[in-house]
Amino acid sequence: MIRDAALHDVMPMARLIVRAWKSAYEGIVDPGYVASLTEERFAAIFSKNIAGSLEIIYVYDEGTVVTGFISARRDEAGCQVIGFYVDPDRQGRGIGRELFERMSSHCSSMKGASMYLWTLQGARNNMFYESLGGVVQDRGGVEIGGRSYPGVKYSFSPGGQGRHEGA
Repeated sequence: MIRDAALHDVMPMARLIVRAWKSAYEGIVDPGYVASLTEERFAAIFSKNIAGSLEIIYVYDEGTVVTGFISARRDEAGCQVIGFYVDPDRQGRGIGRELFERMSSHCSSMKGASMYLWTLQGARNNMFYESLGGVVQDRGGVEIGGRSYPGVKYSFSPGGQGRHEGA
């Protein structure tokens, strides 16, 4: 079931993101940085964002277990997805697609705002974003842990259709 994130979701979300980073960016991001990630760091961020309504955050809740989440905020370019994670053991079951569709619907309701996200070039999740209609709109550096990595900006028009690079 997809629902709005609540403060009691902070620790499950923090555990999920740390776990996901360890598998999603292996071989792409400095392993020392990934090893330095803590649940407490993310719990503090999620607490602030939920309590202050700084982002729209949906969680995928399987009974008592949060198995995925997506967060976004509106900016001048549209609706930027900030975080999008599914438990590595539960990927391939449609959870990510459902979360994406819920956020896409929300963003479309905000005067047709298109969604976009930045991710790392060469990450395994890029094929997933393309399967959702994401199209590379830009390339540039993504700063992680004080280092810059090659990044890709995927754009999704309202309703989930991507736009072409340079559009």
